Amino acid sequence: MCATIIPEKHMHYPVLLNEIISIISPLYGGTYLDCTFGQGGYSSKILEFPKTKIIALDRDEDTSTKASEIKKKFEDRFYFKNLKFSQLNNLKLKNQNVKFAVFNCIS
Repeated sequence: MCATIIPEKHMHYPVLLNEIISIISPLYGGTYLDCTFGQGGYSSKILEFPKTKIIALDRDEDTSTKASEIKKKFEDRFYFKNLKFSQLNNLKLKNQNVKFAVFNCIS
């Protein structure tokens, strides 16, 4: 198996990751939405807490590769949809008891 090395200039660092984690308190578990999945920084960190579940979405088709890697590791706790966050209403979230949604908008 060959690992892909991403040059540092193309690496993605989630904005205010530690601050977001302290606000959403994943230590207590729950379902979280990562509405701009990107390279999975927020999702990966939240999934370090064992009682959490992530529903992630991103419009960029290239993100599905990273999503597949995370799905292999957290099969029953990670779900990914290739959607724009404006299509959030297309997800059936009624019984999910979502605790927090992360949106990362860049202007």
